[in-house]
Amino acid sequence: MMTLDDYKKNFIIRYDYESYLKYFSSKDFDGLKAEKISFKSIHGDILKGNIYYYDGYDKDKLIVFVHGIGPGHLSYMREIEYLCKNNFRVLAYDMTGTGMSDGDTIYGLSEALADLDYALDYVWSSEELKNLEISVIGHSLGAYASLNIAYYKPNIKNIVAISGFESLSTLANSFGVKNDELLNYEKSVNPGYAISLGIEAIDAYKGNMLIIHSNDDNIVNPIVGINYIKELTANKNVKYLLVDSKGHNPNYKETAVMYMASTMKDFNTKVQTGLIKTEQEKIKYFQNVDFYKMTEQDENIFSQIIDILKE
Repeated sequence: MMTLDDYKKNFIIRYDYESYLKYFSSKDFDGLKAEKISFKSIHGDILKGNIYYYDGYDKDKLIVFVHGIGPGHLSYMREIEYLCKNNFRVLAYDMTGTGMSDGDTIYGLSEALADLDYALDYVWSSEELKNLEISVIGHSLGAYASLNIAYYKPNIKNIVAISGFESLSTLANSFGVKNDELLNYEKSVNPGYAISLGIEAIDAYKGNMLIIHSNDDNIVNPIVGINYIKELTANKNVKYLLVDSKGHNPNYKETAVMYMASTMKDFNTKVQTGLIKTEQEKIKYFQNVDFYKMTEQDENIFSQIIDILKE
């Protein structure tokens, strides 16, 4: 059982990029371009990111990529670069209270939905971007935002949700937090976005939707994500992809998932037993880690994502 105080202490914090981890950027990919963007959040914080693309991109389409809970979109540069490699232009930003963006904390998990809504407002207020076909892709917390954004922006062409949860209510139930306590807190920080939409938003969506999950995800249980949605939604435009043994990263290769799990287990054990104590010792440990191998994308999964985006 998780109390509301536990929820706030564990999740409602600021997330910054760790000095000892490798975060890819456009500079790591030959020819990948990055144009800086910024826009205000609902709370007035400045959110920062980039529009990424290779020469020859499809000028009629734009993907908005929504990262999961954590430091920001640079944790997803392998996914973003893969999309760009398939001729898409990708707008990616750091949520409120994360990475390069302003904010002392993320305010609440509903902030992900508010930030995405404001990101799309930014797109549709831009003379260059406003007439493009828009697709949204999100992972984990970003997938929750992606699943629910159609309630606010129903004219999105395609939605891909990876390892996401259906609503804050189902998440509260999985945590064991009293539903009314969590929602009342979220409503206090984001009254227009904390309402439990979930199935209602998905049912009303007219575009193409692909939901991806792994059956062994121990961070976002499929029970509050793909399985719940598949059981309750009446929307026939939703496609489902449930994979085996990929944990919280079903779009990664199995070798990448295994390598990440073994690496982080070893690292955490060394930290807990005092073998690694200082920031410099953490940096030294990860100097021997192959981050390219750790983040390799599964082409079979991505081929299905690309198919949806091109429909």
